[in-house]
Amino acid sequence: MSETNTTPENKAATPEADQDPATQPSIRTLDRYVKDLSFENPNSPMSLNPALPAPAMEAQVGVGFRQLGPEQFEVELSCTVTAKHGDNIAFVIEVNYGGLFVLQNMTQEMSERALLVDCPQIMFPHMRHIIAEATRNGGFTPLTMQAVNFVELYEKQKAEAAANPAAAPAAAPDQA
Repeated sequence: MSETNTTPENKAATPEADQDPATQPSIRTLDRYVKDLSFENPNSPMSLNPALPAPAMEAQVGVGFRQLGPEQFEVELSCTVTAKHGDNIAFVIEVNYGGLFVLQNMTQEMSERALLVDCPQIMFPHMRHIIAEATRNGGFTPLTMQAVNFVELYEKQKAEAAANPAAAPAAAPDQA
């Protein structure tokens, strides 16, 4: 990435200097919150036996959004993690995590990408913390989910939407 020197002598020569900050695309986070949280530990206390190996994990992550006002959107991350010891479920955690965002000065395409990539990237560390705490409180080693590549999920959704125009780009959950 190159740097631009913005000394007073050459400030007028940079494209950024000619643009009013009030017209620049921006994302502002208003709030983040748990919409739904479920932790099931159906085979406790047997599933908590320290002699058992670490359970096999399967995770699904989904992203969706809805417009609440001219520039205000709710983004929802959903995550389901199922942990098993063989055929026995150790635990299942389901989280729907919401965020309120204001998007300004964006085209339709920029807004869609911001809502399906940038906003989830802002939200994910907080949802990951909730999952870690819930699994710890359930008696297991805290589950620290690996980072999700929201760019890859977005591109996958766009490709699926192009192949099936009836599918909404923000409706289908993706697998992590």
